[in-house]
Amino acid sequence: MDDDRSYFILTLDTQQPVELADFIGQLTSLGRQFDRYMAMNHPDLASEAKFYVREVRKGSFIVEILPVFLPLVEHIGHVNILDQFVSNWTGRIKKYFEKGGRDPTASKSDLNDVLKTTRALARDPKGTVKLDFVAHEDGKRETRTIIAFHTPEARLAEREVEDHLLELDAQAAAEHDRVSMIFSRPDSQDAKIGQRSGERVVIESISPKPRPLIYASELAEQRIKSELRGTHINLFNLVFIVDVNVELKNDKPWAYRVTHVHQVIEDEPEDE
Repeated sequence: MDDDRSYFILTLDTQQPVELADFIGQLTSLGRQFDRYMAMNHPDLASEAKFYVREVRKGSFIVEILPVFLPLVEHIGHVNILDQFVSNWTGRIKKYFEKGGRDPTASKSDLNDVLKTTRALARDPKGTVKLDFVAHEDGKRETRTIIAFHTPEARLAEREVEDHLLELDAQAAAEHDRVSMIFSRPDSQDAKIGQRSGERVVIESISPKPRPLIYASELAEQRIKSELRGTHINLFNLVFIVDVNVELKNDKPWAYRVTHVHQVIEDEPEDE
């Protein structure tokens, strides 16, 4: 590797031994965020831009991380790309060093990467993480500390990120009361509570497409299964009046979680 390439130095200084998974998590989260940044902002270079561990030094956990672009972009462009990436990523992390801090653009995957970045330090009584950017420009070498934080900040960030993840889960689910539900693929076998069953149902007021059914309680499952196991009526003529929690995926209904069954009605087929 050429010595005039710009690179990062990750330093993890702790009082106690660090779990290997936590240490590796810091490295992989940085690499994953770099991949996403390149895919979104420089798609022509995304497949050729990689991170390499160049050197692991003695003492604390000190790792030199070398980004490589193939084909190598113009040097000034190389430095600008890395500078913008690390500024965006560390800016997101810093938001969670304050109580109530949030990055409204962060996805669940982004938040999990923040957790991996802070986890090793949050478990240590008194530690420090530092990320330096060593930039080579115009024949000069400049080292800038991009981010440095200590155990109390890591622990606060961990709590705030976990709260943000819960908030995203809550936003991804919508409650609908007393909606009409019919089966497109019933199954009389018992299903595990809280998990997707093999059944498909349609709730026209939400979506015309069949979606997986999830039983939120044993009571709801027992009420519905007692009807499905009956043989005196056509199962597809049954209308279940239910309360559901709609799980969303990409802002579209993905599954229906039945929380309560109000009534079961036998729908009379229309005369032809």
